[in-house]
Amino acid sequence: MGLSGIILFIAVLAISGTVSGNSNVTAKPPSGNCVVINMMEKDIKPKMASLERRLGNMENSLNLQNNNTKTKVTGLERKIHAMQNTINLQKKQIKALQKRKDFKCESGILGYYKYPKPTWPYRQRVKFQSPFKHPPKVTYGLYFLDSSKSTNLRINTTVNNIKKNGFHVQIKTWAGTELFGAYISWMACGY
Repeated sequence: MGLSGIILFIAVLAISGTVSGNSNVTAKPPSGNCVVINMMEKDIKPKMASLERRLGNMENSLNLQNNNTKTKVTGLERKIHAMQNTINLQKKQIKALQKRKDFKCESGILGYYKYPKPTWPYRQRVKFQSPFKHPPKVTYGLYFLDSSKSTNLRINTTVNNIKKNGFHVQIKTWAGTELFGAYISWMACGY
């Protein structure tokens, strides 16, 4: 039913209301109007049923989407709660680490270089700027090396006698190695 059918329906209703609203006139609605109304009812009923089905499908779809959204929101709320727990745990860990202010590290470079060839072994005592409460862990590595190309290169570095206030370093060669210089880099960390 198009726009013209709706206008015709409204016109029929207006005419029938005018006729039935006039108390002086008792008239039957014309038989043509009944036919139009019957035709419109036959045309509207299937369309209304179709619209009701579509509306029902839309309601079902919205209910399903609503349920899916609720499920997603619940899942997100769980994740947020888990994240808050993780954050709280990390805050506690940070506070615990901040209380451990006595943990520290010191580092430096030491060694020996001389031309012509110096005598080896080289020994040095390293003293920390401020003593540790306990002997620290010391790591070290060869930082610089200068040797003659005419001999084999043999070098040994050791760190020993690690105490709260320092440690000893030794650099040595053997079997005729001509070493002009060697430096090591070190780091001591602890409480």
